[in-house]
Amino acid sequence: MQIKQQIIPKSRKTQRPGIAMIPQFITIHSTGNPSSTAQNEADYVCKNSVRQASFHFVCDEKQVIQVIPTNEIAWHAGDGGSGTGNRKSIAIEICESGNRKAAVDNAVQLTKQLMDECKIQPGNVFQHHHWSGKNCPRILRDNKYIKDRIDWKYFTAKIREEEEEMTQEQFNKMMENYLASRAQKAPHDWSEEDRKWAEKNGIIQGDPDGEKRYQSFITREEAAAMLHRTIK
Repeated sequence: MQIKQQIIPKSRKTQRPGIAMIPQFITIHSTGNPSSTAQNEADYVCKNSVRQASFHFVCDEKQVIQVIPTNEIAWHAGDGGSGTGNRKSIAIEICESGNRKAAVDNAVQLTKQLMDECKIQPGNVFQHHHWSGKNCPRILRDNKYIKDRIDWKYFTAKIREEEEEMTQEQFNKMMENYLASRAQKAPHDWSEEDRKWAEKNGIIQGDPDGEKRYQSFITREEAAAMLHRTIK
């Protein structure tokens, strides 16, 4: 996904301490502000905030903005200067304004991308509440703020979803490439007896012109070998 980078200046040590990190977890937050956007949040932490608090990414319905590199810590988990949440997790803030589903789905997509990049398993994606007991992300855990049943269960199910199945066009192209590559390969010596048996019994035919007479991931010699060796 496209991520806008608006990195906090190194001079703002209160928000960007510059301490190295190898991320092992991802921590999900919500902003606690029902009217702010991702741009509002990024501008505030990059320019105006005096709080010792920050995050790595912020998502709203339209965009994702990164403000701290993922190889540096952010102050976000509320578990202290040496706490695991602060020292070993990437912080994602979800805005509470606008289209809730779009904002959460952007956070889901970002989380899946970070999981892949940083080799983080779904079981290591936590709520802010996990580290400090704070009611955060409230839009995913608190019935007073949850909308349209988009809650923590929804979020965790989404990050565990497999990618969409390939389209028929993608499948056909894959098969075409596969069959073309197989047609260029001569049969192997190990299957000679099996192929002769299958041809003699009219089970398979040769394909001298390279025509695609079968739609399978199994070759003629493999099919003949399996059938012949099962029968005899």
